[in-house]
Amino acid sequence: MAQIAKNIKKQRVSSGMTQEELAKRLYVTRQTISNYENGKSNPDIETLRQMAQVLDTDMELFLYGEQKPKDKKEIIKTAVILGAILLFTLITPVIVKNERKINYNDPEVERAFFYFMHLVGTPVLLVLAGIFITKLIVLITSGTPPRFPIRKIAHRVVLFSSIAYFLLMLPRAIIPIISNVLYYIWKVEYYSFERCCYRILILRILDEIGLRTICLLYDYPVVYAVFFIIGCLLYLTASRKATPKDKTPAKIRSENKTPAC
Repeated sequence: MAQIAKNIKKQRVSSGMTQEELAKRLYVTRQTISNYENGKSNPDIETLRQMAQVLDTDMELFLYGEQKPKDKKEIIKTAVILGAILLFTLITPVIVKNERKINYNDPEVERAFFYFMHLVGTPVLLVLAGIFITKLIVLITSGTPPRFPIRKIAHRVVLFSSIAYFLLMLPRAIIPIISNVLYYIWKVEYYSFERCCYRILILRILDEIGLRTICLLYDYPVVYAVFFIIGCLLYLTASRKATPKDKTPAKIRSENKTPAC
């Protein structure tokens, strides 16, 4: 009912009527209109029908409000970005399967590419795909993401869990790439950099976690769906700027104030 009260006030203001004028047309007091708009009392269907006739509007606007106009430019922009992400996501498995040909049969480059794509590349693409697919659905349906009491907490949990995953996978995904760069540019012995890194206990632990994770992802590709779900949740639970309300003239804004005696 609170939404009906807001809709009544919005339609009255947009028609340029004051509460007194609307009250006279409906043969009620100004206080009655004020109670309708503040949600203190609710008009019946017949009153809403008469009010719609007086304000020259549709009665359904009181009940359901106005549909939010679709932002076509934002829809197109989101669709293009999503198309690029999905294209990369579909191409990635093909690249991984044919990495030997792409990397000139170099087993070390192949190994670095394999680890990076499975542990970081594909998960990032799936998270982005989840974000932009959810955004596109919201834009097309002119809806708004659901709001619930623990939205901020849920967003932080999902966000920090994602960051924690990528930090845990970083050593196994990045160290082989750095080894390749050092070898091809400065001719540093390939495994010397990795041996130096894995002398550090924490890096050895993280490397073991990375290896076990890549075995899980390689054996059970369905696990990748988790990253897509994470992307959807990140968008649905994200904070957004409140849309500014329509400014009303000072005369209309002050109409609810009782005149000083």
